[in-house]
Amino acid sequence: MSIYIRRKYADWKGDVHCFTCYLVGPWTELQAGHYKHKYLDFDEKNIHPQCDVCNRWSYGRPGVYKQRLIATYGDQVLSYLDDAVKKEKQRIDKLGYAYTKPELEAIIIDLEIKIKLLDAKESTYALAVNQ
Repeated sequence: MSIYIRRKYADWKGDVHCFTCYLVGPWTELQAGHYKHKYLDFDEKNIHPQCDVCNRWSYGRPGVYKQRLIATYGDQVLSYLDDAVKKEKQRIDKLGYAYTKPELEAIIIDLEIKIKLLDAKESTYALAVNQ
């Protein structure tokens, strides 16, 4: 998921902006920062590229992250994420575990497909630049 998120937001050169401070760096050097922790590890609206300073040392900069989420997705994103956390928590409490092996396998397959689509997109850019 981390690889997919960081590559998803990278430009044609492979550079990505930190979601909370706008530092630019190679996607391989940034991290995948979460707004809500523990329950939404595979929700794309909850995860964005962040530099090490913002994600690790500034604890994700939640106030700035919140502002950026609203600017990116609109006011409704906060209630969407809150509702998603509640549903996921209820599901885990009921089942006693987060994911079954088949669910995780399906998530992995989905992410592999998404990464292959990014590979194809990058190849298209490379061809265009080299012509």
